[in-house]
Amino acid sequence: MAPEHSNIHLPVELWSYIFLHLDINCLRNAALTCSSFRWLARCYMYSRLTIVCEYSWEAFIYTFKTSQRRGLADALERLRFVASPDIAPLIQTCSLQFQIWPDPPFEPVLNFLCDHLHLLVNLQQLEFHNILLTPRRASNISTLPSLKHLLFKECSMHNGTVYSKIPTRFLTISRDNDASYNPDELPCWLALVEPDKLLGLKLVTSRATVETLSELTNTDIVLPRLRSLYLNRDKKVMPCPALSAIVNKCPSLVHLHLREPEPEKSLEAALQLEDLRCTLPGLFLYDGPHFLISSFHEEQLRGLRRVRLFGDRWDGTCDMIGIRDDLWHLHRGAPELESIHLRAFHTSEVCAMIANLFPMLHSLAFSLPTQTSAEDPMLALTREPFLESLIRMTLPSNLKNLVVFGMIFSDSTEGSQVIEALASRYHSLQHIFLYFPQGFWMTWSKTLAMKSCTSKPIPSRKGVSICRQLDILSHWF
Repeated sequence: MAPEHSNIHLPVELWSYIFLHLDINCLRNAALTCSSFRWLARCYMYSRLTIVCEYSWEAFIYTFKTSQRRGLADALERLRFVASPDIAPLIQTCSLQFQIWPDPPFEPVLNFLCDHLHLLVNLQQLEFHNILLTPRRASNISTLPSLKHLLFKECSMHNGTVYSKIPTRFLTISRDNDASYNPDELPCWLALVEPDKLLGLKLVTSRATVETLSELTNTDIVLPRLRSLYLNRDKKVMPCPALSAIVNKCPSLVHLHLREPEPEKSLEAALQLEDLRCTLPGLFLYDGPHFLISSFHEEQLRGLRRVRLFGDRWDGTCDMIGIRDDLWHLHRGAPELESIHLRAFHTSEVCAMIANLFPMLHSLAFSLPTQTSAEDPMLALTREPFLESLIRMTLPSNLKNLVVFGMIFSDSTEGSQVIEALASRYHSLQHIFLYFPQGFWMTWSKTLAMKSCTSKPIPSRKGVSICRQLDILSHWF
């Protein structure tokens, strides 16, 4: 860093961009250089506040000897500093994490933070871990004018009247699946927020998913502007009768995901506002069981472009009989579908239906079970041999990308036969990806080299290349 008397003069905007990429230690050192750098660095040094109320064996010994929890005085003093007029407007992200609850010695930390939340006028993300949410604390959270993302992880709620709704755009809820479940004492998470402001809802665990879906079904709550919904799916969620209620309760839904979300990533980071833009009303992306597709009206499917379909169980295979009606329903609602990912076998009937119903399809992917003791599970279930059906499969005339996850009991020689047969018959194909259970990829491309390949491809005269850890572009399927 240049001192204040240096001849190096850069615009403030450029220094701010540089400081944006520095870690906290470099920011501290830069702040000690001169008053100008101290003024620039403070916005990044105090943008995040994290307080972890730990309770370890060393803390227990310290408490036994001194009658005081270690870190309690420091946490309160830190919060008083944060609540000062110079620092409070700089805080953009705040996280308060309790290791155990109840934790009476550290509860004043939570009370102090909630009572002074109104001073954090630029706070955008607020996270609570393992706390009890009372109506008073919920009312304190509602005073945040710039709040965008609110996260409750392993939190419980003291149900009561909340007079002020929380104006957040994204809500994430994570509750322990193994905790006791009492349907008579379900927390009302959606009742805390303003339904007209909520754009994204992420339910990380199955318990949080079942509880929130039940609240959505059993109350008059409607989420008119909700654009993205992430639901955890497992054996408790899939048979939930409230699952179909999301269709009528969320009329503006664009992205629907029924898969296991990544709890370490915030919803706002995974879901940018640019991703929510859609030229047509209704769904744009659907990731869930195929039987739920029939719950949507054809008008709601007009903007649908990408689907990932699985069965009625966690990662279950699609019902080969029921998938017929669902594909026809998709055809009537979304004939211009661009990408399909099926957890199903590539039978001649399914491939012919996809080719005839979705002529504009660009990407097609099949996910097949890789852990099986059967010599040819596809032959046992569908009476069609796996490899022969793959070689003779019917594809849409405009298909560019074909992906097969699970080349069951196949090797690279058979993979070459598949690639040679399909590439010679369908000239629109640009990429073919075959994944073998042994952990390697076989890829074919019309381009000379695969940019996403971590190792240099080895092309042959047929254009086949074998490499490991190949990353496929997500928008292809």
